[in-house]
Amino acid sequence: MEEGSEDKVTIRQGSSHGAYPALDASERIPSGFVLSDVRIDPRLKVQGYLAPELGNTSYVVSVPSHKVAAVIDPFRDAEAYLERLTKLESPKVLAIETHVHNDFVSGSRELAALVRAEIIAGQSAPLQFDHRAVRDHETLSLGDWELTVLETPGHTPEHVSYVLRSPEGKPRALFSGGALNSGGAARTDLLGIGKARHLARAAYRSIHEKLAGLPDDVWLLPTHGGSSYCGRVFVGPDQCTMAEARQSNRLLQLQDEEAFLAELLCQHPYPKYFHRMREINSSGCPLHGGMAPAPVALSIAQFQQLNAAGAIIVDTREARAFDHAHIPGSLSIPADGPFSSWYGWLVDPQQPTVLVSTDAAEARNATRQLFRIGFESSGYLNGGVEAWLSEGHTVAAYPAITETELMVRLQGDAPGVVLDVREAPEWFDAHIPGSLNIPVSEIPHRASEIPREGPVYVYSSRSYRASVAASLLERAGIGSLVCRVYEGW
Repeated sequence: MEEGSEDKVTIRQGSSHGAYPALDASERIPSGFVLSDVRIDPRLKVQGYLAPELGNTSYVVSVPSHKVAAVIDPFRDAEAYLERLTKLESPKVLAIETHVHNDFVSGSRELAALVRAEIIAGQSAPLQFDHRAVRDHETLSLGDWELTVLETPGHTPEHVSYVLRSPEGKPRALFSGGALNSGGAARTDLLGIGKARHLARAAYRSIHEKLAGLPDDVWLLPTHGGSSYCGRVFVGPDQCTMAEARQSNRLLQLQDEEAFLAELLCQHPYPKYFHRMREINSSGCPLHGGMAPAPVALSIAQFQQLNAAGAIIVDTREARAFDHAHIPGSLSIPADGPFSSWYGWLVDPQQPTVLVSTDAAEARNATRQLFRIGFESSGYLNGGVEAWLSEGHTVAAYPAITETELMVRLQGDAPGVVLDVREAPEWFDAHIPGSLNIPVSEIPHRASEIPREGPVYVYSSRSYRASVAASLLERAGIGSLVCRVYEGW
C-alpha cells in the first residue's frame, strides 16, 4: 500500500493478536467483544467484533449514505450489533453466513427477529429455516457497494467467501470465514476424519483458484483467527492485507497439493461440543432476543441443593485464586481465557452446572460465553468462596511451586511424577525428561495411569491449562497429591 493510504486497521479496546488472549475488563465493550475498525474507505464503515474466548470475529459492514448494512458471521448475542445498526435509522440489514459453524451458535436468526434482517447463506448450506441461498459469483447489493459470492469449500462443504467491491468495481476486502486467514486456513476434519482429506483438497482449490489471485491491497478479514480451535494456532494479526498474508501464510505459498495437505491436515484436537454445533446451526437455535440471560444468584442452601442433585461446580476465578482456596470437587475453568471452549470440552450439556465466580460481573461474563455456544448454567453462588467459608464449610487447596523449585526437587531421590498436560505435539517438541504426558482433555479417562507414590507436579506452558488439569485430578480422587507448577518450561 502507498504511504498515507486510507487502508489501515485501528484496534480499539484491546488487540486481537495472539493465542488465547486474556484481556482486562477495561479492554472490552459491555458485551464482552473487542472492537476493531478496518478503515477501507471513508464511504463505508467496517467493524470487527472479536469474541476473545473463541478467537473468532464477526463483522458489521455499513454504508451510511444508503442506510444498508451487512453482519457477517454474527454471534448469538446479537444485541451487540444494534448500536451500530440503529445509527443507520431503520436500515436494510443482511445477516450473512460464510458456513454452518461448529464452534459457536449463529446469530442470524436473532438478527432476523430483531431488525428483520435477510439471512444469506451458500446454496449448499443445509439450513432448515428461511434464508436466501446464493451461488458462485452472485452479487449482493450494499447500496453502491457490492459483495461478490465465491464458493470456497474446504473448512465445510457449503463454505462461501465474500469479496467487497467499491462503487468503482475494485475489490477492497475479502470476508473469508474459515477459507483463509493470515496464518493458514480453518481445519477440514470437523465433519469426520473420513471427509477430511477430500475437503482439504477442496480447500487447496479454493485458495489457489479462487482467493490467491486477489490484489495485494485487499484486506483479508476472516472469522476464524489465530486462536480459534477451528484453525491452527499461530502468532500474527487476524486482520491483514493479502500482501501480508502471502508473506505469512504457508498454505498460500505451497503450490504442491500433497505438501498443502500435509500442512493443513496436521491439527490439534478440538472441543467435543463441536460435534453438536452443526446440527444446532442447521436447524436453528431457539430465539432469545439476541441477549444472554442474566445469571441467577444462588443462596448457600440453593447451591447445596443443586450440588447434592449432581450439578457440576465450575469455578470461573483466575487460576491462582482457585489454587489457594476452592470448594472441594469443583472444576476450574477461569473466565479470563478460553472459558467456553474448555467448558464445552469437559461438561456434558445435559448435566446441570453452577458457577463459583469472583463477583456478579464475572458470572455474567461466563454466562454470556456459555450462551454463545448453546450452554447455560443454573446460576452462581452469591458471595462465592467467601460466602461458603462464612457458613463454616471447608475448602481445598493445592501447593504451588516455581519451575526452578521443581528442578531442584527432581534432583533428589524423593518419589513424584511430572504430569505434562500439554498436547502431544507440544510434548514431543520439548519436555522435561521423565515426564508423563496426558493432555488435559484425556485426564478424566486416563487418571488411573498416574502413579500415586508421591506428588503429582502438574505442568503446562500455560497456567490456565494446568489449573483445569489439577481440578480434574481432584475430581478423579487424587487431589491430595497435586502440586501446581508455575512459569512454563
